[in-house]
Amino acid sequence: MESVSWIASSKPSVYDSIKGFETHSEIDWGNAGHNKINVGDIVYIYITQPEQRIAIKTEVIKTAYSTDELLGGEGQFNRYDTCDDFIRLKLVHFIDSTSLGIEDLHKHGIRGNIQGKRRISDETLSYIKYYEKSENSNTVSIRRVK
Repeated sequence: MESVSWIASSKPSVYDSIKGFETHSEIDWGNAGHNKINVGDIVYIYITQPEQRIAIKTEVIKTAYSTDELLGGEGQFNRYDTCDDFIRLKLVHFIDSTSLGIEDLHKHGIRGNIQGKRRISDETLSYIKYYEKSENSNTVSIRRVK
């Protein structure tokens, strides 16, 4: 089965996914919508205000499990109070591109606000893949995994 690419939003005031991935290579993420996400799928994490851009690329390494299988430790869980289904994301890399902001994404296939998780169209994925390598775009300063 071919992997699917997704985009998920992360609101820093609820969960700081950049900080989470600075200290942990894997994070449990709520799948409240019970999306059909599979192991091997790619999830790009879009940081809401103040960033308003894609900043993290991850790979799904585990799906469809409950709270009793969550990783322990502060910062290893993107918490949703009503969630009973989870996916485990492994950091692929941080993305330092100013070309992956919300206005650019709207011009290349993303409709509306980015909330929750959704599949990425081929058009949007081609655009993201081109700009996720910083040599193809202006870069911004982002914290790095140590």
